[in-house]
Amino acid sequence: MGTNLRSIDNELEKLKTFAAAKNNNSISLEDIALLTPMSKDENLFTLVDSIVEGNISKSFNRKKVLVDISFSQRDGESIAFMGKNGTGKSTLFRIIAGLMTYDLGSITFKENDLNKEAFHRNKLFYLGHAPGMYHALSSIENLNFALKLRNIYLDQKEILKALDDYGLIKAIKDPIGFYSAGMLQRLKIVCAKLIKWDLILIDEPFSSLDNDGIDMVQKEILEWREKNKTIAMVLHQKSYAEQFCDRILNIESGIIKEI
Repeated sequence: MGTNLRSIDNELEKLKTFAAAKNNNSISLEDIALLTPMSKDENLFTLVDSIVEGNISKSFNRKKVLVDISFSQRDGESIAFMGKNGTGKSTLFRIIAGLMTYDLGSITFKENDLNKEAFHRNKLFYLGHAPGMYHALSSIENLNFALKLRNIYLDQKEILKALDDYGLIKAIKDPIGFYSAGMLQRLKIVCAKLIKWDLILIDEPFSSLDNDGIDMVQKEILEWREKNKTIAMVLHQKSYAEQFCDRILNIESGIIKEI
């Protein structure tokens, strides 16, 4: 009952915000019609101007991991995906990013079906557990390569400054295969800082970081939020989720529910 009441309170606040944005003290039936059901399992609603929507089912060796996972995310919204280890959070992100197939369902990104054209993922950026970079190349070589894949050409001074901001400037000539896990995590965030994206999927952004690194990433996320960027993160600490996200979605037994 408490969860349902919180959900209703959250939706009332959204309605108030929506009305305020229209410089109106009331909400019309037409405004309410802009709200659509978000989940089969919860009495939750979301504005239809969503940037990503999906309903996904996935099994491994006949074991169901995701059971018709349904969610949507509005442009400029930050969502935390939480749940115990092995519940399918990383699997869901890899599916959205196009790195893993799924059994049933569909995903739309900015109203484009991601099943049909990989091109539609060009404004979607995924940061997983692995760095997704070439270990034999240096940090600046990897960054330049990642940028060129997206037809982004930056002044090298801008790239060097970003590496310096994250404490990686002294190791720019070293192959990243020699980097520690914390250094690789910093490098991934530098890449996210430089690349232009409309939606970022980050799997455990604070993993392997020391206190300085955590502070840097927290600052980066807050800057993204100030710019109204759309962020989805897998998090294990509820304090981070409450601090950086508008909503928390919990995956348990293959089903997604809002906390």
